[in-house]
Amino acid sequence: MTQGVYDVAYMKPEEIVENMLQAGAKKACLPVKQLLIRGFLAGAFFGYATTLAILAATQTGWVLIPI
Repeated sequence: MTQGVYDVAYMKPEEIVENMLQAGAKKACLPVKQLLIRGFLAGAFFGYATTLAILAATQTGWVLIPI
C-alpha cells in the first residue's frame, strides 16, 4: 500500500511535525503582500462564521456561550 497525502493515520508523529515545520517555514518566507491578503481573507472568513453562528443562535434560541 502506498502512502498518499491523506493517509494521516499511517504517518508517524515525527513526520507530522516535520511537515508542520516545513509549512511554517514556507509561510514565513511569503512576501508582505501575500501575508496581508491572507490575513484579510482569514478575518473576513472569521467574521462571516461569527455572524452566521450568532444569527443561527438568535433564530433557534440556543445559547452559544453559557454564562
